[in-house]
Amino acid sequence: MALVSWRGGSLDDLLHLQGALGKLLENPTLGWNMGPSSASVFPPIDVFADAEGGLVVRAEAPGVDPEKLDIQIEPGRLTLSGERLPSETAGAPGNGYHRRERRFGRFSRSVQLPRDLDPSRADASYKDGMVTIRLPKAEEAKPRRISIAS
Repeated sequence: MALVSWRGGSLDDLLHLQGALGKLLENPTLGWNMGPSSASVFPPIDVFADAEGGLVVRAEAPGVDPEKLDIQIEPGRLTLSGERLPSETAGAPGNGYHRRERRFGRFSRSVQLPRDLDPSRADASYKDGMVTIRLPKAEEAKPRRISIAS
């Protein structure tokens, strides 16, 4: 089965073939929707539980000013939004692009949260282009030992 046909010819045909093969390598599902975590979603995130049962959300945000990141927590949802600005020199008049894969502009990502977290004790940090948001488990949701009275 031919995914893309190319009969030779102009440079435009070859560039079209290169673009089609690039899309195939980025998403080998041939365009099937893979949901909100596909390769084109920015920023890519990891969500995992910490040792105490809380939740950690880690997002890659290189080139984003941490002062311009907005983190909102509401019942059942965390939203990270901001803006990545283009480089001052890239794409400037006289400096055209040969290839442009880095995205810039406004972005927003939302993550559903379990109800047993304590958003009032959440904290966030930014280091080396990584945003880390920690949401501890609520004290009421933690298991506790009950002694038996005799």
